[in-house]
Amino acid sequence: MKENKPYFRKDRNIMRIIRVFQEHGDGLSTNDVMVHLNNQKTLSGSRYLKQPKKGTVCQLLSKYPYFERMGTALEGSLSTKSMKVALWRLREA
Repeated sequence: MKENKPYFRKDRNIMRIIRVFQEHGDGLSTNDVMVHLNNQKTLSGSRYLKQPKKGTVCQLLSKYPYFERMGTALEGSLSTKSMKVALWRLREA
């Protein structure tokens, strides 16, 4: 009998996020991942035409088993001095 496991596809956005973690290491916040995704280029050297939204990236990081939450850190922004943000890394297989 076939075991009932959830199946998670590695679509284009997942592969791009995995590439960000491979290039820039662990301990990236969602905002850091977004900055690196917006600066990513294709293999031919041109920019990606379709960028994922920040909410989509948050959902992918929290839902898919390829990523793991390391903890939280304080990060400053323009409107507040510091706020807690989640830090992410690639899950080791």
